[in-house]
Amino acid sequence: MRTALSDAAHLEGASLSFATARHLEEVLELVEEAEARNRTDRGSDEDLATWTRMGTPSVMSAADGVPEYAFGPRKRGGKAPVRDFAGARSVAGRTATAFERSPQLALLSTSRDRPEDWLRAGQAIL
Repeated sequence: MRTALSDAAHLEGASLSFATARHLEEVLELVEEAEARNRTDRGSDEDLATWTRMGTPSVMSAADGVPEYAFGPRKRGGKAPVRDFAGARSVAGRTATAFERSPQLALLSTSRDRPEDWLRAGQAIL
């Protein structure tokens, strides 16, 4: 499966590599620390509110950003890094679930950082 995913990324002009066990633990620890900081940072909720959309869209709401239906469940357990786009806000009907105990992480990259490379990376994700 990893080879097929890497080959598919390569066809789009991107590269896909997988974290080794040592790197995986380090990345997971860093993500956990970053999420803990987000939970205690007063500006984090304000930032989330700027880049996410909740409720029924109105004339005054932004058309871009992560919509509420894409937030997914809250993390109840597991080691997989999961960004909680709701933050401290309550989302009606939203459930919680346990995520993977041994997640697989991959790095998708391009050789440069230009708009066409961003497009290549986006196409490789699909």
